[in-house]
Amino acid sequence: MYLSLVKENLPIYGIPKTKQLADFCTSQKDVSRGISRIPMEMARQYDEDTQFDKSSNLSSYRMSPSNKSGINLAD
Repeated sequence: MYLSLVKENLPIYGIPKTKQLADFCTSQKDVSRGISRIPMEMARQYDEDTQFDKSSNLSSYRMSPSNKSGINLAD
């Protein structure tokens, strides 16, 4: 749903088991102070993305017509 509305991937981050989700929640007070608690970019899980990079040629590939599942990777 997010992908169809915003036209980009919802970023998914991996966090250490020693941390809690609350450690990464930005409060309204944080926003007013210019603080963001989003995890660092190196924690981003790109393998969870549902859309290929627009500059990638992977999105132009299609399944073989003999594919019985009807799944089309380009959609």
